[in-house]
Amino acid sequence: MFLWVRSSLRFTNIPLAVALILMMSATAYAGSKYIITSTKQINPKVLSSLKGKAGAAGKPGAQGALGATGPQGAPGATGATGPQGGPGEAGTTGQSVTSKTVAKENANCLEGGSSFTSTSGTTYACNGGKGEPWTPDNVLPKGATETGTWVVQVENEVQFYPISFPIKLSAELAETHVHVIGNKEGEGEAEENEAVKLGECKGTVTTPSAGAGNLCVFLSGDSGLDSGAKSAVAFIASPATLHPGAGSTGALLGIGPVAKPEGQSAFGTWALTG
Repeated sequence: MFLWVRSSLRFTNIPLAVALILMMSATAYAGSKYIITSTKQINPKVLSSLKGKAGAAGKPGAQGALGATGPQGAPGATGATGPQGGPGEAGTTGQSVTSKTVAKENANCLEGGSSFTSTSGTTYACNGGKGEPWTPDNVLPKGATETGTWVVQVENEVQFYPISFPIKLSAELAETHVHVIGNKEGEGEAEENEAVKLGECKGTVTTPSAGAGNLCVFLSGDSGLDSGAKSAVAFIASPATLHPGAGSTGALLGIGPVAKPEGQSAFGTWALTG
């Protein structure tokens, strides 16, 4: 090919030949290398025409699922100690408790006493007489009545049950001053006991009472012994002598006996008047 070029070369064909050689060289060069290696080598007008227009904004996607809760963070470091506070205000001077005697007929203490005053107010400690059940010489006064209840489990022989008087008598009671009031034998009931008719015993098993100087033992109709019959109480005796009657501090009830091998219970109330 170069021989043909050489034989055909004339002055007028030189530019064409040069161009042909350059074109062939550029083609061979482009086969293995880039000619344009920077945007600065491109005309700005051409470069701007190569840029595409921005597309329309896309629509927001659907919200994703909630993620799992992360692990708890480690405790934070202890903060620095704060500054010390200033002194507080001085408190008011307290008032000592004072006391004084209160005369009788005072609105707060009719029997007199003492008053104690502090910043929180005044408190009274009033005098008073002896409270119940204490009595002169600790003896049941004449005409005063005390009451109580009793119960005993009776086997197939006579059982003893003690009655203790909360306030003692000045003397023992004779046999004629102790009485047993059976079921429905109380005051105003179907079969009044003789002692009830004479006023030596009063009331019923639910409201027991006694005349002056008498001890009255009432049997409940719910007792297992002969439906509360009078015969259930065999006797009433003094604890000190076992003689019929009552001691100054109490009495013994002789209950039974019963025929049933498993035994039965007896119970009721009592009343004693000084």
